[in-house]
Amino acid sequence: MRYQIPDQPQERLDQINEWFTQILCTDSYFEDDKWLAIRLNLSKWKEQGFHYRQEFNSTSNCLADEEQALLFKIYNYLGEIMLMEAKMKEAAYKQKFDLAILYQDLKALAKQELKKLNEERFFSISFFRIENNSIVLMHIENYFINQDVKEKLRK
Repeated sequence: MRYQIPDQPQERLDQINEWFTQILCTDSYFEDDKWLAIRLNLSKWKEQGFHYRQEFNSTSNCLADEEQALLFKIYNYLGEIMLMEAKMKEAAYKQKFDLAILYQDLKALAKQELKKLNEERFFSISFFRIENNSIVLMHIENYFINQDVKEKLRK
């Protein structure tokens, strides 16, 4: 990813939406340093007098059907990866190493499917929008992903 942030608000908004979609659709989601570009883009908005906030409910989400379908697939695969990671650690803790290897393989399969989803997508999802004097991140339906994103954007 390039970390060159444009000065034009619409270009910057398009860029943050593309980067955010790309991060969610790859295993970059799990690498903290990949979130740097998003944090830099948000800091550029703050320099220009905008405030950042995230919606707490999904009432104002107005995504097209194909965007909504892609979004739910992304949530599903990220949730599977997180679940397999937790199950893998639990199995290793209980010294059930065959089961831990199975969960590791299932996690790898979910990451492959997520990568394939990214290669097949031909649009980015508008996670961010400008509202009044704020840059607003839409509500993320999956609680665990929502909390994880909040944490990654705070760093």
